[in-house]
Amino acid sequence: MTEPAEDVGRVSQILAVAAELFASKGFEATSIRDIAEGVGISKPTIYHYFTDKSALYIRIIVTGAEQLCRFTEQKTAGHATPAARFRAFVEGHAQYFAENRVFYVAANFGFAGLRDQRGRAQVIKWRDRHEANLRRVIQEGLDSGEFAGVSAPILSRAVLSCLTGMARWHREDGALSAGDVARLFSDLFLNGALRRGARAASRA
Repeated sequence: MTEPAEDVGRVSQILAVAAELFASKGFEATSIRDIAEGVGISKPTIYHYFTDKSALYIRIIVTGAEQLCRFTEQKTAGHATPAARFRAFVEGHAQYFAENRVFYVAANFGFAGLRDQRGRAQVIKWRDRHEANLRRVIQEGLDSGEFAGVSAPILSRAVLSCLTGMARWHREDGALSAGDVARLFSDLFLNGALRRGARAASRA
């Protein structure tokens, strides 16, 4: 359901507070009262926008999947070579994570327990589109001869597993930023995928 224009700001505020609480306390331990107090509104106001806590969490998960997919699509657009698009995808994914960390963590961890079939279908649609975008880049590299000796499905899943795993172990105050880690991932995977003569050129 689309909110009236005047309600968009309030809904965004509710989603942001709920995501932070879900990420830090977990879904079960977070109550509607907790969310309302965090936003500074009453419980009935929450129910004006969302039928229950599950509906709120579904919105977070679906929105996170859609935003991530669209963000990386924007980042990869306009790059001339598959290697450049590969780097843009990996670093774009990490950038979205870094800039939306709490939202990303809540959405990422929430999917496994998402039982609402309509919500799952929406998330799967965006998740599959996100993976298909990366797989397409890899396949373009194979077709052009820029990449060699890799499987597009296997490499895409390996890359996404590494990127998704950052939600579990990466720290904002760590020695490496999310962008630093993404660049290391890109180097690691591209060194295995690029033909020898193309490796130096991929850094240009």
